[in-house]
Amino acid sequence: MTRTLALLLASVVLLAGCAGLVADSIDALMKQGIELYTARRFDEAIAKFLEVVRRDPKFWNGYLYLARSYVGKSSWADAIASGRKALELAPSAPEVIPTLAEAFLGAGADALQRREFSAAAGHFTEYVKLRPADVQGYLKLGRALLGTGAYGDALRTIAQGLTRAQDPSSRTELTRALLDGGTQALSAGN
Repeated sequence: MTRTLALLLASVVLLAGCAGLVADSIDALMKQGIELYTARRFDEAIAKFLEVVRRDPKFWNGYLYLARSYVGKSSWADAIASGRKALELAPSAPEVIPTLAEAFLGAGADALQRREFSAAAGHFTEYVKLRPADVQGYLKLGRALLGTGAYGDALRTIAQGLTRAQDPSSRTELTRALLDGGTQALSAGN
């Protein structure tokens, strides 16, 4: 009985020590990854953060920095996936939503530039959900919707942004987009 108790106690101490080493190594990996991220060495930072989340799949900060590193590389799909995972694991962490929003904004702008209007509209829709006060999101979403030919949705979206716009330059830009969208709809016979 004493021998069994001694073995059990030794196992518990050994496991506690291993858990401490894993936590220390995760902290060390995070520190190294953040240093690499700060130095804009994104591929190396990503390798560190991937190792962090491999070791602890519930370590939301690892996913957050993965998302940030992927944003730095303009790897939008990976940034979105990592940002979504960080949000799932830490929905109340204040730094997660801005990072995920940045990933959606970048993905939308990239798709818009490639004239992939439906994909851009999807990304900008997600951006507006995360950042409903940013009138630029409504403007970009409206432009993407115009590209798809969804004139009514585009004009409603731009008008919605106009109701949120506070500064004169944003209001002017949205009004111009509203006029351009109306002109496009009219010339398309809509």
